[in-house]
Amino acid sequence: MRMSNRWLDLARLAPVMYPKEATRCRSLDDWLDFFRIVNPARHDALGDAYASAQLFQVLLAAARAQGVESAKEVLQAASAGRWLTP
Repeated sequence: MRMSNRWLDLARLAPVMYPKEATRCRSLDDWLDFFRIVNPARHDALGDAYASAQLFQVLLAAARAQGVESAKEVLQAASAGRWLTP
């Protein structure tokens, strides 16, 4: 069954937005540590979703600083293979 939901892979977006940090940030935990996002409930579905949402907020703020105004525009850029740099 093919899912029609749109999704954004933060594991691909974060390194593109922060290429210098990508050499040492490989996992979600690495990125959370880098941005000082604390989430003691990691490694279960709800905890991981919450941590991902917090990371997305950070990445979306960085995109906004570059003129992107919405999550929709980030998704469109990701779909087009067009990435932003800080």
